[in-house]
Amino acid sequence: MVEGESSGAISVDVDEIATLITEKIHYYSSIAEDGIHKSTISSCFIPKVTKNIRMLDRSAYEPCSLAIGPYHHGNPCLQTFQKKKWSCLSYILFLNRNVKLHDYLNKIAELESKVRNCYLDEMDMDSSEFLQMLLLDGCFILVHLRGLDGMPNYQGNRDENPEITVENNTTQLDRENTNNATSYEVNVDQYDVKHTSTSLGQLEPIGTSSNGKATDGMHANVSLDSEQGQITQEKDARWYVNYAYHDFLLLENQIPFFVIKTIYEVLVGAQDSNRLTDNIAIFIESIIYLYPKAIQETERPKDFHHLLHLCHMYLSPNQQQEQHHSVISPEYFQGILSFGRRYFKVSQHQEEKEKDLILQETSNSHCKGKLCRWRCAAQYHEAGIEFKRREQQEHRPHSLLDVRFHNGVLEVPFLFIDDVTGSRFRNLIALEKTSPHLGNGFTAYAAFIAQLISSPKDVTLLVKRGIIVHQMRSDEHVSVIFTGLLKNIDFDRNGLHYLRSTCIALEEHYQNRINRWMAWLWQNHFSNPWLSLAVLAAIIVLVCTILQLVFALLVYVNPAAENSSAN
Repeated sequence: MVEGESSGAISVDVDEIATLITEKIHYYSSIAEDGIHKSTISSCFIPKVTKNIRMLDRSAYEPCSLAIGPYHHGNPCLQTFQKKKWSCLSYILFLNRNVKLHDYLNKIAELESKVRNCYLDEMDMDSSEFLQMLLLDGCFILVHLRGLDGMPNYQGNRDENPEITVENNTTQLDRENTNNATSYEVNVDQYDVKHTSTSLGQLEPIGTSSNGKATDGMHANVSLDSEQGQITQEKDARWYVNYAYHDFLLLENQIPFFVIKTIYEVLVGAQDSNRLTDNIAIFIESIIYLYPKAIQETERPKDFHHLLHLCHMYLSPNQQQEQHHSVISPEYFQGILSFGRRYFKVSQHQEEKEKDLILQETSNSHCKGKLCRWRCAAQYHEAGIEFKRREQQEHRPHSLLDVRFHNGVLEVPFLFIDDVTGSRFRNLIALEKTSPHLGNGFTAYAAFIAQLISSPKDVTLLVKRGIIVHQMRSDEHVSVIFTGLLKNIDFDRNGLHYLRSTCIALEEHYQNRINRWMAWLWQNHFSNPWLSLAVLAAIIVLVCTILQLVFALLVYVNPAAENSSAN
């Protein structure tokens, strides 16, 4: 009896569990099918960083003052810019009063399913809260990242303003337009937003100067009584403006760009969307203006998933130069000629011709079946490899990742390192690991640089060559930052990546005994110019002595010829 009851209870539990599992299967299957359909349109994925990577440096992945998107939405520590978001929504609504609040919400509501599929982690947000977040964050990015620059200035003739309600100390959009006693109107002066009918520039984006480069100041949305008060306000705002740049380029702090584009198209029309992408690209350029970029003004990206993806596109290696990464080490006689040209500056034009021939004869098949051994800068220097900062050329631009090695010279683009470099690099690496279709170029570059400057003396060497300029406490701190970038990151140095051929060529040069012997000879004996002159003089004396001996032998062997010539 007891056994039967127990068996019946178990069967009921199994049925309930089976029902729940079936419901879950249907739910996630529908999401997966919808996600596959959306991926044909856009492969935008915004995941959370895994715990094993986050634990190494939480501050590198989490926002300091600005929450964008659902992952950090509602965090009480990230309310600094919340007031500004409502100011930006008010500003957008004021610019074109012929477009109602409902128009923006209806358009964004059509994208809700598509946007949710972009976030790989589950979100505990209902549709109302989710749509409000997208609208506020989209308007904030649109205004503060210069997305409205060059937009036609019109306000329409509609007198009414959108209503906002405050419930339980949280602000929510009143889409029903009810006359609740706690509601209040959003007007153009609220939150100190300045509007004029002549210029959008008075609502200046955060931390950008007139020349388009990022600055430390805050010039936007401040209405004070005196010039002195405005200066004080700007100084007080600098600390969180700097953090805002950090927060804009975090993987977890993104919303799909098509949301921002939709808001812009509702505001001004779909025919002018290219101006929006150009404006956003210009702002990202102002943040990373110290990094070399291969993308020119006429080639600015038009199709990107979010702000971090746009930054990744700017720093990606130039596709036209990838063929130059694979080089073969010079033969012995080529090494000797290269040594002579390098130190005695002879036949520079011929050297350039030989360089081009070597690059043309190189192919990726040369690298098949070979293992990559990556070494530090000091070891390469001991093998005679010369480090040189790669200079930007107008007709052949390069990006931060365009490392090139030829004829014993490793050309590395300029790298500026400050307090946010580690965080920015970590997020770009995380972006590649979670979006394999973007490639692994930045991960390969980070691994290469991390190995190249694995000790303080390596950093010192590259600093002397002008390749690295940093604002850290010491060269050791720079080395520590980069050596920790790929911890807990799975990256195969012998796999397929754009630096594979370059690293193999470096290793071949390093293993060449002639190259190492010539480097040792120069670094230990010929580095003194007076000693070099003495050796040159000794060589001249030796040559003259040999010539004198040859002539003496000729006279001894054929004295008759000499006598006849004398007569």
